[in-house]
Amino acid sequence: MLKLQITLIAILIACVAFVSCDRVQKMLEPVDTVDTGPSMPMVMDMEMHKSWMSVMLPAPTMTIMEAAAAMNPGGTGAVHGMGTRTVYFNEAGAMANMAGTAYPAETMIVKEAMDVTETFVMQVLMMTKTDDPMYAAYNGWVYGATQRASETEVLMMPQTVPMEVAASCHGCHAKAPNDSSVFVSLPMAETPETPETPETPETPETPETPETPETPETPETPETPETPETPETPETPETPETPDADAGNGAGAGDGQ
Repeated sequence: MLKLQITLIAILIACVAFVSCDRVQKMLEPVDTVDTGPSMPMVMDMEMHKSWMSVMLPAPTMTIMEAAAAMNPGGTGAVHGMGTRTVYFNEAGAMANMAGTAYPAETMIVKEAMDVTETFVMQVLMMTKTDDPMYAAYNGWVYGATQRASETEVLMMPQTVPMEVAASCHGCHAKAPNDSSVFVSLPMAETPETPETPETPETPETPETPETPETPETPETPETPETPETPETPETPETPETPDADAGNGAGAGDGQ
């Protein structure tokens, strides 16, 4: 009996999930004119998000019915197709996601879902966090979406989905952990380990400078012997005076008188 009750509960959950997701799929189908309310804020072009931090996710492994039966809320991503998907976070969203804190207003998350053949982007889904009280019941999230059936179709800008469809969107996202409404986590950037600084080899001791040998004393220069005094030259003897000749002549004259 208990087994039967569990089976009936699983079938009921699957039916509810199928109906909700089927409503979302129908709302994504192109229509001529529909009043979707205010346009998604902060959306500039279809390439703006390509530079944001992102994570690529594999294709879902369970269908919507299988995920509901397994009570696996994270497995309901099949509502966005069975192809791989890439999820982009703007700066505000990326910082909150990696820090594990609440997403602030102006957070934007964009999901690109490939078709099952992995040929083209089939859907672009958006979640924008706002502090508008109108979206308080959805944890402040505004849901938007666009899709195309083939690669030849133009992929239009995502538009805000009507409130009743947003209720189905949030019905799934409300099951995300930590009341964040977001199932995806960005990979944590690994900080490279700082290489250990190699030990500085010890500076070898400088060998002692050998003592400079004492310079031998220069021998004293022997005294130069004194030059002997030159003997004095003997004085030349005076030459005796020659007798006066005139004196002789006078004596002779006197004698003749």
